[in-house]
Amino acid sequence: MEMPRAVRDLTDDEVAELFEKLFLHYRKDQILEAEMMDFFEKQGVRIENKKDLHMLLSIAEDKLDWLEGGIGPGWTPSAYVRDRYDLEDIVRSLQEKYSGSQLD
Repeated sequence: MEMPRAVRDLTDDEVAELFEKLFLHYRKDQILEAEMMDFFEKQGVRIENKKDLHMLLSIAEDKLDWLEGGIGPGWTPSAYVRDRYDLEDIVRSLQEKYSGSQLD
């Protein structure tokens, strides 16, 4: 079994890909902290604290023009599609990009 990767070991492009796959997996315009934590763990990324999650969100915001980090219920980190009406187009584009890849 492969060891989980620490956040600091990910490149900016890997972080962007991680968030693309996150939104493709959940297919909704707001993804909450618990969902991100669960997905990233399944992808083999070790999130040690909220600072790690905020760092990932910040990198993803810089790399993906459609993504915005924010605060969700209970003042927890969340990721949003900047314009909820674009979600269908974003998912369609990501499906084409990642067709054939495993997204568990």
